[in-house]
Amino acid sequence: MGRSGGNAGSGRASARSRGRSLGDESRRPHAARHRRLPHRPRWRDDQVVSGADRARHRVTRRQGGAHVTLRSIARYTAVVRSDIDRILISREKIARRIGELGEEISRDLARLDQDDEILLVPILTGSIIFVADLMRCLPQKLRIEILTASSYPGKSTTSQGVKIVSELPDDLSGRHILIVDDILDSGNTIRLVREAIEARGPRSVWACVLLRKQIESAMNTPCEYVGFDIPDEFVVGYGLDYDDYYRNLPDIGLLKREAM
Repeated sequence: MGRSGGNAGSGRASARSRGRSLGDESRRPHAARHRRLPHRPRWRDDQVVSGADRARHRVTRRQGGAHVTLRSIARYTAVVRSDIDRILISREKIARRIGELGEEISRDLARLDQDDEILLVPILTGSIIFVADLMRCLPQKLRIEILTASSYPGKSTTSQGVKIVSELPDDLSGRHILIVDDILDSGNTIRLVREAIEARGPRSVWACVLLRKQIESAMNTPCEYVGFDIPDEFVVGYGLDYDDYYRNLPDIGLLKREAM
């Protein structure tokens, strides 16, 4: 009686297999080491799921083996899902664009001085996640000088409602400075910080923002590196907040008006 699913003309193969026990693991060295790949869940099309969840279960092939990408899990709660109107920029697009920005900045810096370092001046709190990802895309030696600009009281320099609430180094002569901010809208913050830095004699000053609103005040503000141009809408996520909420969301989304 023939075996179903077999090759009708493979008599030699059948002869070879007759002398081998199906349970003989010594003749099948790779069988004992076989590992099952992790379960890959499916999500509904209308379910808001973080990119981290999807990335956590993504399996890619590298050099013949399975490589599982593991990332922290940050699934949106039902309350957060109800506050977000829609996702404007996904975390995957953000990651790709930040990688491109890193290449652009590195290339421009190399034209000035191949071996020189760069000083990053992130404006908190909105740029905290952006600068953490951007700096890992820069191969140069670098330092960070954190700057807080807000409307809160304290030791400050004020210009058109914006305050610098921290101390910049007195001497920045000969340094390459990169100002990093989350979003460019009125342009007041970037202008104030740039003026304060330029007064300290740096070799160069550049500005990099993740988002720039497509409004006149933002488009007319000098900014060397822009991640995305966006409509004049209220956005949250990836460091951007409303009333200090939503900074932890991995994507950038539009906040519903009723949530404001």
